[in-house]
Amino acid sequence: MAEERLIDDDKDRKYKIRKNEDGEDELYIEGGDGEEEIGFEVPEFDTDDEEAAVMTPEQLAERERRREEAEQARLKNLEERICKAEKLIAEGDYEAAGYEVLNAEKLDEKNGEVGALKLRAFSCDFTDFTKTEELAEAAEIVRGFADGDIKEQLKDYAQNVLPVLQSATVERDALEKQNEDKKNERREFFKKRASKSSVWFITSLAAFIVPLIIAIVFSTMMFAREDGVYLILTAVFAGIAVVTFISTLITAHRYWEDLRNVKLNERNSSTKLGRAFEQKKIEVERLTLIYAVVSGNSDGKADNDLS
Repeated sequence: MAEERLIDDDKDRKYKIRKNEDGEDELYIEGGDGEEEIGFEVPEFDTDDEEAAVMTPEQLAERERRREEAEQARLKNLEERICKAEKLIAEGDYEAAGYEVLNAEKLDEKNGEVGALKLRAFSCDFTDFTKTEELAEAAEIVRGFADGDIKEQLKDYAQNVLPVLQSATVERDALEKQNEDKKNERREFFKKRASKSSVWFITSLAAFIVPLIIAIVFSTMMFAREDGVYLILTAVFAGIAVVTFISTLITAHRYWEDLRNVKLNERNSSTKLGRAFEQKKIEVERLTLIYAVVSGNSDGKADNDLS
């Protein structure tokens, strides 16, 4: 005998779910002259779905139908965008193709076919590599989500990427050498200045501490003599301490500036040449990823081709 559960009661109509012979849930309505079977299945929903918890079986089925229609519409739109992008690329209209690719990407961010089209559109079919950031993002999508056929088709473009990668690598190495040479020149100069200013700072600090201590000592007994000698000495050494304290502040600031220059010299972002090297370094990393994906190197490296 089938198992039955009462799930709703609307006057004479009773909505029930029963288990069929296969153990699946079936919905039927009992009421009036007999049983009326319903022509849809009750969709399953997540236990955290608060909306579904208060919906009738008809509402659940309707919601599921709308979701399926929306998904079908999304897939149809995605397919149309992909076809249009392919057509535009074939016609050489890469700007319009890029627009279609971006719209397709919004519909499915993890679509390997869209990633491959983005590579082609944003590189003008692998003839322009100025948009390395967008191309690297597309390469990541291709590496993670494209099937074997798509990756195999992209291998034909590997020969277009390799010369660009090699040229960028040469430029990066040249910028790195220039940057390091300039750093070495400045490093010696800044270290000498920092060493010199540290001596001045320590000297001025000592010149401040010594009269300060003497002034403190005399201050403890400045009224011990009636002629006021200790009082005068306290005032004199206190004055000297004030002057040397100002000198200490000046030398301390100079020492701090020199130390700061030593640290800044090691940062590439502190010079135009260093920033150019960092930018070229990032460009090479992105081109390496693009070439690795296009050529089919799953490890994401292209060292063998560059050596």
